Amino acid sequence: SIAGNGYEISKIRNTMFFVANSIKYDGSNWALCEFDAIDFYNYHKATGKGINCRHKAMTLNEMYLAMGFKSRYVTCMPKDDKDTDCHVINSVYAETLKKWLWMDPSHGTFVMDDNNNLLSIEEVREHLKNNQSLKLNAETKVSKLWYLDYYMAKNLYWIQCTNKSQFNTESRYRPADPNLQYISLVPSGFDKSNNKYLKHKVITFDPAYFWRSPQ
Repeated sequence: SIAGNGYEISKIRNTMFFVANSIKYDGSNWALCEFDAIDFYNYHKATGKGINCRHKAMTLNEMYLAMGFKSRYVTCMPKDDKDTDCHVINSVYAETLKKWLWMDPSHGTFVMDDNNNLLSIEEVREHLKNNQSLKLNAETKVSKLWYLDYYMAKNLYWIQCTNKSQFNTESRYRPADPNLQYISLVPSGFDKSNNKYLKHKVITFDPAYFWRSPQ
């Protein structure tokens, strides 16, 4: 009932809008609950408190996985490691389009080109880098000027995801997955030696590897 009975892209969009509209967003709140979609939803309903972008993206990710979509949550990071204001969104694979799609359940946002083609995180990054036109969906409550030209432009310098996408990928109370790794896509020439968020992480400079189609 949440996703509807429409085509694939419609289901992807509707599910993102459900998370955007049904669970309040509070970028400063680290939810005191287990890190899975059921607990995040119940936490919001029980306390009235919002959850941050990472928890929103975890929620949407697990809903996509439950529906059979290939999905992951992606941390978008700034160049300055002293800037703690990063953002976490979703990358969901559309079989009909044969590509990953940008979905942001914190702001109810996806990104398109001038021809209304839905774009991936990598495509948005390239469009911003090359000063190409972009636009947001009409339903979003944020402006393109703030969201893309300022906020996400600074937060797409390097990108990180986990090697696994599953229920309760990260945990607050349950035992941690011993095989969980964090894979980071960084630009060549980036001095990562002092970046605390990159220490002991898997690093790649190859976008084709990081954004390859799901197996």
